[in-house]
Amino acid sequence: MYAALGSKILYDPKGIIKKNLESIEKYFSSNKEIKKFWQEKEKEWNDAKKKDKIDKIDKTENYFDIMKKLDEMKITK
Repeated sequence: MYAALGSKILYDPKGIIKKNLESIEKYFSSNKEIKKFWQEKEKEWNDAKKKDKIDKIDKTENYFDIMKKLDEMKITK
């Protein structure tokens, strides 16, 4: 749900994100290391897009791979 932070909600037909946005913000406020991890992922992606190097990013990395990395860093709660 990191993507919901600081962004305009474009599509939320059932209001799930809007309903939970406050708790999402609280979660990331109290878990600074996880927020930093996602910010770095976002920066990596945006930099690659700017440099037209999307094909160089590991497109096979998925949510579970990322969560495994977080677990290995021992910062998931």
